[in-house]
Amino acid sequence: MKHALALDDLRWETLTHRAGVGPTDEIDIAAELTALLADPTDDERIQDVWAYLASEGSTWDSAYAALPYLVEIIARRAPADRGELLSAVGIILTGGSDDDVPADLEDGYRASLAAVYPLLGEAIPFITPTDLPWVLGTIAALRGNRELAEVLQEPESLEATCDECGADVHVEVPGLS
Repeated sequence: MKHALALDDLRWETLTHRAGVGPTDEIDIAAELTALLADPTDDERIQDVWAYLASEGSTWDSAYAALPYLVEIIARRAPADRGELLSAVGIILTGGSDDDVPADLEDGYRASLAAVYPLLGEAIPFITPTDLPWVLGTIAALRGNRELAEVLQEPESLEATCDECGADVHVEVPGLS
């Protein structure tokens, strides 16, 4: 993808992820992306790698460098098999902010966000009920509404405080919880 950080660039050694910085005993993001580009249908590898890029409300620098490759991998998959990766894009967007994108990765990041829209459109008819809230969260995050994205991605975490008694109340959203 145009503007993407080359997978053999030494910059990968300085990028953070869930397990630390650069290649570790646990993960080598650039090597994992290289393997996924060779086999974009490797669901197990996809599940393993995206959690190192963004999880539990955090997005690490390597996610911004990886996003152009994730979008390329999405493009290489059949529309019916894109749900999880489209969800991962939303998790990356929701856990970070545009201000967090390192300047040298911004062009690739922005180009990949633009490129994901048509891929998302092709996949919508095939989104499973399991992936639906997550993909809706991706759409919300792409449109700049990270708060709505968080609610859609994890509706079970919705809580409110009762105005009358001050008690914390769990809020359920029909069809999402």
